[in-house]
Amino acid sequence: MMTIDKFFKDPDSSKLLFALKDFQAFTASELSKMCGIDQQKVDEIIDRMTGSNLLFVWGRRNRKYYRILNQEIVSKINQFVESNKLKIRLKERIIKDKDSIHSRSCYGHLAGKTGVKICQALIDHGFIQSNDDQFTLTKTGIEFYNKLGINTNEILNNSKPIVKPCLDFSERKYHLSGEIGDAMLSRFLELKWFERIGKTRIVKPTAKGKIEIQKRLGIEI
Repeated sequence: MMTIDKFFKDPDSSKLLFALKDFQAFTASELSKMCGIDQQKVDEIIDRMTGSNLLFVWGRRNRKYYRILNQEIVSKINQFVESNKLKIRLKERIIKDKDSIHSRSCYGHLAGKTGVKICQALIDHGFIQSNDDQFTLTKTGIEFYNKLGINTNEILNNSKPIVKPCLDFSERKYHLSGEIGDAMLSRFLELKWFERIGKTRIVKPTAKGKIEIQKRLGIEI
């Protein structure tokens, strides 16, 4: 908590922590625009936060994303914000294709708010094990997908990645990709739990789909 207190004493560092308090990932450029801070200053703060083990860095050299390291630190940040009644105004990120924010396909898997929500539910139920940027399909996960009508034997014997985290463009949290992610969306469409909207990437949950997802994962989409 001392480390977080130290950063909250600096107004610019406070803005970055506030921007990252929902466990989302952003580039340094995006943080600069959202917080209204010079890019060089943002880079300096990120370096200090990384050195203090507050940040998780994801991505390639020319496209790095920064996120709070873990949920424990996120909880401490939010406790500090609430106890100190801290209010910081940030600039809103502009997303051009707002219709695709809720549910869309990302290559062959489910993305958007719905994709992120389902991914988190799979983790919460123990079907997917998450370790930062590594996902693992569990035994109960195999049972879950088999009951869903997905041939996991075929997927497990495939040389392609089985489950992978994919950073959601609009939500800036992980949704599920890999062979299981692709198979899940295909099965959802086959069962008519989701339907494609025209020739767009938008996929919409049906009334039946909302009921079935709630029944199996305990979430509303």
